[in-house]
Amino acid sequence: MVNTIEAFNALVESKGNFMFDSPFDFYLSINAASSSALKQCVRSPRHGRHYMDNPKASSDAMLIGTAFHLAMENMDKFKTDVIELPALNLKTKAGREERTQFKEANNGKIILPNGDLQIVRNMVDNCLSTQTVQSLIHGAEHEVSGYCKGQFGVPCKFRADLITETWAVVDFKTTRDASEVAFAWDCRKFMYHLQAAFYLDCMARVKGFNISEFIFVAVENVAPYGVGVYRLDYPSIRRGRKLFQTGLMNYIEATSDYQTCYPDKIGTITI
Repeated sequence: MVNTIEAFNALVESKGNFMFDSPFDFYLSINAASSSALKQCVRSPRHGRHYMDNPKASSDAMLIGTAFHLAMENMDKFKTDVIELPALNLKTKAGREERTQFKEANNGKIILPNGDLQIVRNMVDNCLSTQTVQSLIHGAEHEVSGYCKGQFGVPCKFRADLITETWAVVDFKTTRDASEVAFAWDCRKFMYHLQAAFYLDCMARVKGFNISEFIFVAVENVAPYGVGVYRLDYPSIRRGRKLFQTGLMNYIEATSDYQTCYPDKIGTITI
């Protein structure tokens, strides 16, 4: 595990700032600030530390997203590494035992709930049939890991779903509603603009020139599995940059011996 500043510097020096075809498990093993961690640090240093110390178990919706991303990256690997549970009566002890045995026999694979495999296939088919998505995928690099020293000397890492030939960053998002208004709300709610600004700034540090284009491909995980493709505008990226800068400052405290949470005083709220 790369868990010290010295090890991080050695990694960047030996392998470079960009790593292509790098396993996701290796990326996760590197102790550096990610956009996911920074989102929690924005809330408070203590929330950031809790997130880093307690990895969240994957929900059914997260598993669909993971399987979808794998299919878009490598369909052959998707066919071998993604399976679904057989139809079981989980209300019975026998059904629960069979589920446990099935998961043990398929350890290391992405195991979807029964029926969800077809959902992922529908999402992939609709996404790949969209001409705009096809143009983005053509000639692009998939699942690119990047590493750099960020502001305040904080080691940073990111993993882009796609980097196009023109150095635009493309990120696939699964959602229940990919319409423009609904997805814009998702961006605010889940701080996707923080992620976008963080990725673009990290890439600028690595490449030595500004990269300004961040594109979301929003894919619905419910029928009829619509696909929306959106470019994040500059004012949104600027607001995201302010957020991740706050996150970086709090990350420093989150990785120290003591972390604060909310202010210990009576505040005023407006609703």
